[in-house]
Amino acid sequence: MKTLSEPPAGASEGDRRRLDWLVDAPLATARDLSSLSGIGRSFWYAQLGDLRSRGLVDSAALGRSRPLSMRWFMTGSGLSVVGMPGSTWHEEFARCRLLERLPSVEWFYQVASQVRDLGAFQSFHWLDHGSIDAVARYRYGWIALFWSGAFQSETAIANRLGRLALDLREMSVPPEPPWPGLLAFVVSDQWQRELVYRAARRYRLEDQVGVWCARDGTRSGARNSRASRGWVSQPLQHRSTGGWRPPPGRSAGGW
Repeated sequence: MKTLSEPPAGASEGDRRRLDWLVDAPLATARDLSSLSGIGRSFWYAQLGDLRSRGLVDSAALGRSRPLSMRWFMTGSGLSVVGMPGSTWHEEFARCRLLERLPSVEWFYQVASQVRDLGAFQSFHWLDHGSIDAVARYRYGWIALFWSGAFQSETAIANRLGRLALDLREMSVPPEPPWPGLLAFVVSDQWQRELVYRAARRYRLEDQVGVWCARDGTRSGARNSRASRGWVSQPLQHRSTGGWRPPPGRSAGGW
């Protein structure tokens, strides 16, 4: 009997190429995918609609620090098309985790697309339970991304930076010890930006920190990435959905 994780008959190589962009960007918008891929937004609106009509992707209207937008994720059938039927950030428990971090989702893909001095964008990876929230990889290096909201103190930010070397060592992919080319912070407002700068100065990292402010959309701090080294990897740990429940009328696997 056909299972939900089996790709539908007729899935094409073109489907796989389109889904490859979404697989690393759960809950991305058409705008996010356009920015990361360099392909026009109208193309993505049409392609995502087609993929949804065939059960390969689904979407939900979400918004917190930005207006409501349709945010897309892959179904089990879509993941099977790209050969990733196991644990990914597209599964319900992981999407619930991303809902808790929605401002990061709303900003990180756009920030990753704006880093242009490390070559072409290659992949994006969410991380959990560490000092770094996500990493983005490019042809010539990679960056680390951090969200700092209104209730995060200067000391809390400094503690994250203090744990950075240890966390990188624990996630290191041999043989080279990893270090990002840019520490990219997205902050909730201008005061939070100042706290990030103060924390960075404690560790003499201010010349490696770039800050994007969600309140006014500005970028400040380090304008250029340094040479990065190594790479990191973190397996996704399966967990329950906690208190999250799908909206009325939607199945648990398709909110």
